[in-house]
Amino acid sequence: MNDSLKYRDSTISLSRVLGMTFIVLCHVIKYYSFVPGHDSLGMFFNCGVELFLFISGYLYGQKIVSDFNDWYFKRVIKIALPSIIVSVVIIIASIIVGEHISASTVIAYLFDVEGLLFLNQQFFSKFFFSIGSLGPLWFTTVIMLCYLLVPILQRISTCIHHFDRAIITTIFVGIIISIIISKYIVISYFVVFMIGYFTGKIKWLDEIDNRIMMIFTLLFLFTLAGRLITHKFFDGTYYYEQFVLISHPIIGIWFVVVLSYLKKKKILIIEVLNKNKVIEVIDSYSFYVYLVHGIFCMGIFNVYEKINSVVGATFSFVICTILSSGLLKVCVDKIQKILINNSILNFKKHAE
Repeated sequence: MNDSLKYRDSTISLSRVLGMTFIVLCHVIKYYSFVPGHDSLGMFFNCGVELFLFISGYLYGQKIVSDFNDWYFKRVIKIALPSIIVSVVIIIASIIVGEHISASTVIAYLFDVEGLLFLNQQFFSKFFFSIGSLGPLWFTTVIMLCYLLVPILQRISTCIHHFDRAIITTIFVGIIISIIISKYIVISYFVVFMIGYFTGKIKWLDEIDNRIMMIFTLLFLFTLAGRLITHKFFDGTYYYEQFVLISHPIIGIWFVVVLSYLKKKKILIIEVLNKNKVIEVIDSYSFYVYLVHGIFCMGIFNVYEKINSVVGATFSFVICTILSSGLLKVCVDKIQKILINNSILNFKKHAE
């Protein structure tokens, strides 16, 4: 493994941990009323999904998928399967405690298509609804749809001679189209993935310098200020929603840029974190934490609503999330081994 690959991996690993942390904070910060600005901090932290989409696209921009069927099956096992397992457990638990869940909603979660509600709420809500405790699972639908773009992007990339132009074109055209059709379908998630893919082709994160860092920081500050202003005066309006579509990716990508820049500058704390085994372990569990944390801070199993003490609720939330994510990972690993032993679709021993 060459140095640039090590550098890239360590930066991406830190980015994933940061993104997971942001998403969890986004969902729980509202319960900590003693924190100044707790009502507004949530919208700052909810850039985590866009961060994940960008780094996912970035990584696959540096790979060549030769057998798409086999590769996509691995993604199903790695991404969709854990989501379905969580859905099954929570749906059963919800029914046991007396919650009514329609058959169509159950089917949607069992096929991991619940995220379609985030692409067009008005249309898909006619067929099924979101389950409160499973709120974060929408992301797995979106990322699986993003993966369907990989062979297309791979084919397109063979015809591109100037990826910097392709990146700029994707950004501007993507923003314009996203705004125009946002009333019908949300495509900003796919645009972010595509931007990540094309930047991955040129290993853009390895080229972050003072100029790029300064430009992105100014853009980040402008976006953050604009987000606060539009939230105060235009919250709930069409204009605010359009600004959100643009601001989330900028804020999320900025954090990846910062980590890449600090790594390149050999800042001590980043060097230490990159070599820290604890960060490596947290990274390996980050996706599972993402999947289960919503169970304990949303919906009918929300510990913050059941426990009056903030300290007690926080302790319960942390313990339940850690134990559940660990159990989920064990279950998924065992199922993967079963599939490997049965040689389904020539599934290789270690999923990429």
